[in-house]
Amino acid sequence: MNSLMDKFLRIALKILSRLEARQADINSSHDGKASVPKIIYITSAIAGEGKSFVSQALSKSLVNSSVHRVLLIDGNMDAPSLLSKGKGKGLSDYFSNNTTDILNTIVKVDKHGFDFLPAGTLCKPGLLYMHERVEQLIDDLSGHYDLVLIDGASLLKSGANSLAHRADGVVLVIKGDKTSRDLVKEGMSEFNVGKDNYLGVILNQRPKYIPDFFYKKLG
Repeated sequence: MNSLMDKFLRIALKILSRLEARQADINSSHDGKASVPKIIYITSAIAGEGKSFVSQALSKSLVNSSVHRVLLIDGNMDAPSLLSKGKGKGLSDYFSNNTTDILNTIVKVDKHGFDFLPAGTLCKPGLLYMHERVEQLIDDLSGHYDLVLIDGASLLKSGANSLAHRADGVVLVIKGDKTSRDLVKEGMSEFNVGKDNYLGVILNQRPKYIPDFFYKKLG
């Protein structure tokens, strides 16, 4: 298991390095506000590719690096991860109710060490398209976290929602020997996010990071 987590740490740091190289000032203060966290949106072409496992592994790896304050958000309103089960209020409640304090819905995952924002109790996919609430979410998290990873819905299920468009970078998870090239291309076309936003792809079950030139070949 240690060797697996070592692989995910190397992958996570590569992704972060690419993000920082492209957008060096993302985490600096702006307009007198607290530092804004870097947002990484993790998705897959279809369901069942291990996206939630990868999201949790990357979050755990970054926490163990002792460098970053990390929050993982369950942003899949269609099928919340098992980690959200029994956690109560979360992202959907925050989007549905202006009085919900986002910091009070965040839980500490002792097993993994990172903070976690559950999907919540009012999950509706349409909530993810509330641009103003997404911007408010980022403002409310500013100063509390260095990195926010979002475990998003699959591309063919949700397309590009406001969380995906607000992200500073996108990581695509593909299950090795399962997902066809055509499905990936179809998912990316539905996603409607510029190719410059992609940080790379992770082949699940055989953890391997592939940089964004992969997408140029798909096109």
